[in-house]
Amino acid sequence: MAIDRLEFDAAGDLSLVRAPAARQGAAVDRALFAEDLGELLQAGLPLREALAVMARGLPRAADRASMEGLRQRLLQGATLSQAMAEQGPLFGDVLVALVRASEQTSDLPANLGRYASAARRLEALRNQLVSAAIYPALVTVVGLGVVVFLLGWVLPSFTSVLDGRTSGLSGATARLVRWAVALGEHRSVWLAALGAALAAVSLPLAWPGGRQRLQQVAARLPGLRPTLRLLHASRFFASCSTLTQGGVPAVQALELAAPLLLDEARAPMRQALARLRAGEALAEVLPADLLGDPVVPRLLEVGQRTGALPATLARIAVLLEARVARQLQRLIKLLEPALMLLVGLGVGGVVLLMYLPLLELSSSLQP
Repeated sequence: MAIDRLEFDAAGDLSLVRAPAARQGAAVDRALFAEDLGELLQAGLPLREALAVMARGLPRAADRASMEGLRQRLLQGATLSQAMAEQGPLFGDVLVALVRASEQTSDLPANLGRYASAARRLEALRNQLVSAAIYPALVTVVGLGVVVFLLGWVLPSFTSVLDGRTSGLSGATARLVRWAVALGEHRSVWLAALGAALAAVSLPLAWPGGRQRLQQVAARLPGLRPTLRLLHASRFFASCSTLTQGGVPAVQALELAAPLLLDEARAPMRQALARLRAGEALAEVLPADLLGDPVVPRLLEVGQRTGALPATLARIAVLLEARVARQLQRLIKLLEPALMLLVGLGVGGVVLLMYLPLLELSSSLQP
């Protein structure tokens, strides 16, 4: 029952990137926690015994202490939701609210299963995104490696034989020869500068703030913006569906799921919640980023009219997840040839720089 730690945001839902090794305390995989606890309860184990079984299967002492802390609070008379809430952000607002509502409806195993199922769908979507990005990332890394090798070793070695013999070369080509020779002589300096630049880019991504900043930058890119908007909307509707199916009131579910939206949609969402409390229809108040698909408002209207809003929210989440997957495939199909073209131009440009001095020198020696 080893926990594969994933990063969850403030609302308790799955993020798009894996977290690094836990730096402080426990790092509970909430989907696995909900799945295992639901299965054990469904099998007939009492809650305290189920938590004890789960604690024994955890590899980290901090994780075992968290499970044991829940069990001790239950022995003291607290409810499961109270015990989970007392552990701060460890279990997230969404899961705590779902458990609290389940305690009123006596449907905890089924609701935990729904939470785990929604989280696993988002995990599958994240894995699809990562898998789709592997090939372009490999092409980029290999291409940059080839260009760095040609610039750092091959080009200086190739042009060093021409150093001091630049009288027959044009000014630009002569400067190129001198630049390539200097590049080879100071290889350690520019390699250190390159390493520092890579560290400056990669180190911030090891922290939650850096990853959040990266997602904000990606959200502004024209090609990625529609896909990210759909992705965050699908996460929002999936969490709302899980909460409402578990007995959480719709307005509270929307409020708990709001942190899953892009930053730019959170202020409109707060306004939408105020209008919803005033009695307006859900399809009329949600931000445009969530209703960009023409099917969504129609589904919401039907769900409210028929009283099947939780199931409707689940269908919307699945619909948006499918569209995200299709958009990712289209984006990758466009990105792969573009990267191959850029790598080819980079390598070809370096090769041309290598042969340009020889071509000019040979032409100057002809009678």
